[in-house]
Amino acid sequence: MSVSHKWATGKYANAICDYCGVRTKYRELRGTTIKGQATGLLACSTCWDPDHEQNFLPDYVTVDAQALRNARPDTGKAASRQLYPNNNWLIPPFPPAAARRLEFRDEEESA
Repeated sequence: MSVSHKWATGKYANAICDYCGVRTKYRELRGTTIKGQATGLLACSTCWDPDHEQNFLPDYVTVDAQALRNARPDTGKAASRQLYPNNNWLIPPFPPAAARRLEFRDEEESA
């Protein structure tokens, strides 16, 4: 007896998603991958996510230089390390609401 290497198309078949357990059409299921390797799990269109590009960064980024060739020292260290010069952050840019007063004039006084 000969062995057939053909598979049924599953055009009328139903299947269950391996992630959420919802019944869906067999042909709508898609295989999932992690870092390009197939996991063997099938997911419905709601659960399926493409493999993210950043999972493949170690394959492409080989050198990430950290030091500069001809670095120059910082000559203004004290000035560059002071976040708020002269404690400028203590003085608000506008007076507080209690200090502001609204003046109302009568129409008789202004005329």
